[in-house]
Amino acid sequence: MNLLNAAGQASQVIGFILLLVTALAGLGRFFIFNPLRREIKEATRPIHPSSNGGLSLPDVARKLDKLEARQDHTDSQLDLVISLLRK
Repeated sequence: MNLLNAAGQASQVIGFILLLVTALAGLGRFFIFNPLRREIKEATRPIHPSSNGGLSLPDVARKLDKLEARQDHTDSQLDLVISLLRK
């Protein structure tokens, strides 16, 4: 009988500990992680969301590289046309 009583008390203690851990995890998520997520979202928001057409600076740089390549191609075609017209 004492063994069953001790097992019952041990299960109550374990249940209480699990309850405390669950409650602390929930409170931690509410009071720590949610404000932290808000801070990260605020810190990483675009400074000027309407500038660059809403693109980030790397996006703008990639677009500029594409434009430069296109301009080089256009220049070479124009040079070819001019050389043909001069003949």
